[in-house]
Amino acid sequence: ARRRAQLSENQARLIDLLGDGPMSLAELMSRMHVYHPGQLEADALMRRGHVEVAGLAPTDVLHAQGRMDKWDAEAAAWALDHLAAFIGIERDELHRRIFEFIAATIAEEVIVFLAARDAERLPERIDGTWGRWFLEEFLHNRNPLLSVQLSSRFPTIGLGAPAQAFLGRVAEKLGPSLVLPRHHEVANAIGAVAGSIMVQTEALLFVQETEDRRRYTVQIAGERRSFDEEDPARAYARQRACQLALEGAEAAGASEPDVSLTVETEGSVDRYIASAVGNPDLSESVEPASPPPDAAVEAIGPPPPDAAKAAAAAGAADRPSSRSRP
Repeated sequence: ARRRAQLSENQARLIDLLGDGPMSLAELMSRMHVYHPGQLEADALMRRGHVEVAGLAPTDVLHAQGRMDKWDAEAAAWALDHLAAFIGIERDELHRRIFEFIAATIAEEVIVFLAARDAERLPERIDGTWGRWFLEEFLHNRNPLLSVQLSSRFPTIGLGAPAQAFLGRVAEKLGPSLVLPRHHEVANAIGAVAGSIMVQTEALLFVQETEDRRRYTVQIAGERRSFDEEDPARAYARQRACQLALEGAEAAGASEPDVSLTVETEGSVDRYIASAVGNPDLSESVEPASPPPDAAVEAIGPPPPDAAKAAAAAGAADRPSSRSRP
């Protein structure tokens, strides 16, 4: 009863609805009469273990193919078959598309990282019509008249349990080789301990219109505040998101974290996403407190080594989602 008293009205209702069994996100949003997933206020419940979420991850394909056996292969195969039927394609075609997408994503990350070592102000993605054409042609070689070749001067180092499966094609395209260090399957665990601390918070800005007035509502960390004018609402969303991200990172043990803010628009909703990143303070005198319950805390690995001194490292995610996880 005491725990329930700490929940917001939306959180309590969400738990009540899930009491009879799992629901899709779309059904939950419909039953709760909300227009954006952030209005469910489910992130804090997931971090506390009150609510769990299940979905597909790339390693589910490996389990369905019998190439990994760390999790529930039967559940992974069922989920993939269900998705393939929903899309209207065969299971093998779905597997092929997933692997193709993973290889393209990793290859782009490696290219952008290496190119940025020798050039300033390059975007974080290969953008523009010509840029995307060159990347697609490099990856798939579909044009009958032209071919695009790119090669790395350094080997690709694979980390994570599925590195061999996911990085093999990347190394084939970029060269010169794929290196899998000893114990590469668990190498990412070192990054979780020694890497940076990142905390993200998100503020949602909604516009509510009636016949004679317009109201701007900001929702963040279970709190709501309404404004009559747009500029004060946007200023509050920016300030509050950055403030909570900074406080969360410091509480998690980050030393002098840097805060950045991005704004994304989804229909009539603006998302103010603040990220605070800092190295952990490992001095003995510091005992990190628990971060605020509504701050998303993530340990991210140390920055990749300088390309002039070492090989480009590309880690492959090995976190499953065929089973429920908080």
